[in-house]
Amino acid sequence: MIYQRGLNWRSIVLSSSFLLLGLTAKASGNQLIDFDPRDSIPNNRYHINPTVEEHCEESNAFLPPRRLTTRDGRLISLLRRSALAADAMESLAQSAYYFALGDNELGRALADLAVTGKKSFNRFERLHTAGLINEQSLLQKLRRS
Repeated sequence: MIYQRGLNWRSIVLSSSFLLLGLTAKASGNQLIDFDPRDSIPNNRYHINPTVEEHCEESNAFLPPRRLTTRDGRLISLLRRSALAADAMESLAQSAYYFALGDNELGRALADLAVTGKKSFNRFERLHTAGLINEQSLLQKLRRS
């Protein structure tokens, strides 16, 4: 950028910003006196037209079973509380409970939450490494609940 006599640092920064953004602007003192919106970035983007027809199919692999969600698509409160607590042992104990009742969908969802997220996974890993995740410890946790 060429420094012009009479411009203060603020107008130089303003002018420099517009140059970086690819805008055409003229500044006088602290005032922006000319700006052409046709030179803005959104108006100068390239339009890409695919030459081959693209196909996209939605997979049900990532959609939870309907009974595990509310009408607005959020997880039911039991699963939200379990995710918020991020307690791997508690999630696994609840999972075992629902598996024992024959509710495999909820049992799987709770087992997944035992290792979902950084906090929960770290807790699971520490417990697993220490050998504390076993049938005995899960039964003890269930008895206390």
